[in-house]
Amino acid sequence: LRLCGARMRIIIVSASANHALFVTACGSALSSGVGALGRLGHGNEANVNAPKRIRALEGECIIKCAAGAAHSLFVTARGSVYACGQGEDGRL
Repeated sequence: LRLCGARMRIIIVSASANHALFVTACGSALSSGVGALGRLGHGNEANVNAPKRIRALEGECIIKCAAGAAHSLFVTARGSVYACGQGEDGRL
C-alpha cells in the first residue's frame, strides 16, 4: 500500500460488509469504506474509497483491530481499547 508516496506494509486486515480496517507493521491504523455512523474513525460520516490513516490513533501502537457491522475496535500494545461507530443500546 502507498500512502502519500510512502510504502506501508499491512499486517492485519479486518472487514465487514461495509468497511475495512488495516494495521501496518509500524502500528498505524487505517480504514476505508462506508463512513456512516462514524465507523471509520475519522470524526465524520464520509465514505472513504482508499485506506486512510486514522489520525485520532496517531501516537498509539495498534496491534489488533476488528470491524463490526456498524463499529470498529482497535487494541493498542499497552492494552487500551478504542472504539468508534454506532454506540446506541450499549454497543460500544
